[in-house]
Amino acid sequence: MPPARMSRERAEQVVGACNAAIRAGYRMSGSPSAIEAVARALEWPAYTVRDRLEAAERWYDLKPIDNLPESFAIPVIEPVSKPRVIVRAGSAQPEGEAIRVTLIGDTHQQPGMSADRFKWIARHVGETEPDRVIQLGDIGEWSSVERHSPPGSLNQKGRPSFQDDLASVEEALAVYGQNLGKVPQPHHLVGGNHEERILTAEGSTAELVGTLWGQFQDMLARYDWRYTPYRNFLFINSVGLTHVPQSLMEKPIGGETEQGICNKLLFSCVYGHTHRFSFRSVSKIGPQMGVQLLNVGSAMPAGYYAKYNVSEQGHPTFGIVDATFRGGHIVAHRFIPMTELEARYS
Repeated sequence: MPPARMSRERAEQVVGACNAAIRAGYRMSGSPSAIEAVARALEWPAYTVRDRLEAAERWYDLKPIDNLPESFAIPVIEPVSKPRVIVRAGSAQPEGEAIRVTLIGDTHQQPGMSADRFKWIARHVGETEPDRVIQLGDIGEWSSVERHSPPGSLNQKGRPSFQDDLASVEEALAVYGQNLGKVPQPHHLVGGNHEERILTAEGSTAELVGTLWGQFQDMLARYDWRYTPYRNFLFINSVGLTHVPQSLMEKPIGGETEQGICNKLLFSCVYGHTHRFSFRSVSKIGPQMGVQLLNVGSAMPAGYYAKYNVSEQGHPTFGIVDATFRGGHIVAHRFIPMTELEARYS
């Protein structure tokens, strides 16, 4: 049987990761190479990276950039008549195409929760016309398939059905679509740990395999949203977007300072998960000159607190982020509070 065709999302992921490594100063040949850097960052064997790059070019005509852009050229030291050197470095400003992105954090939509904020967000997107719209995961709460509550507990007995959960998220996507207008920008959902609940429920109950996840994917397709699986990166202009960065044990990074996460990053990163907006830019040695780490916060209703996470009271942020990516960097960003969206678009 011939091997299964690799998805375009997987092809874009591996090519985007290689582009980020090249912008960070790695070359496709040599040691350590860009392929080896990607293998370390994504925790894949190097031969898997090579195979997927070949498949990306063969099936989708996607391949990494050849060399560093001129603006990121490695410094050249030239001797002069005096005992000093002149260091020629490229411009410190990222160059290339600028891509404007609207970023939507965790929404945790669920039965009984108003979908009005999806109307406000859609009207904002229709007015500002970004190039891409990305939802960073946990679009739904998916309480119907959670596994944290003890069997027989009041929490389990009071859970909604999966169909109720699905209908709640579909209502939100419908409200969003009805208020978007005719703006044709691509929409993408990067899966979160709450979406992973659906797959976990299927995997633990043989009778459910293929029944729940298919309904979720069909719903996304009806509203023209593409999907990147949980724990994976979606790359846009060599900036990686994921629900939450993962440790080597494939667990969400916890107990790390933003500086600590930046020290480990190979490329600039956008994520959600913690429900708290933050931004950090860290300088690094090399042609890329630095990375940025952007947490988009939550897009839950203003003032909402999950009953299972009372400790976060006073800390969550509620809103969306407009950002601009250029040359592997987050060159601009603006957090827009949910209250501001409501006042303008309700």
